[in-house]
Amino acid sequence: MNQDFPPTCPRCLLEDEDLEHAILRGPERSAQRATYIPFAKSLDDLWSPPTSLAALSSYIRDTKTGYPPQVGPPMSPPYDLSSDFDLTSLSSSSA
Repeated sequence: MNQDFPPTCPRCLLEDEDLEHAILRGPERSAQRATYIPFAKSLDDLWSPPTSLAALSSYIRDTKTGYPPQVGPPMSPPYDLSSDFDLTSLSSSSA
């Protein structure tokens, strides 16, 4: 990840924070995962269909994944992240 920060996850301190840990395994985000991406058992599950990518985007935005715990994402124009994605179609596909 970022060389300015140690590789250990700053939230759980249990393992290195790689993409899979940040998205799928970090224990501190299990509740958010259950809400946004309950169908994701591997990173491959997140790339298709497009609703999966939309759910991942909402998860990353709301959990601030990829940012150190003390820093949030930049929220300056022209980026408007206030709209939520419709995740209702995912409830029927989570088996």
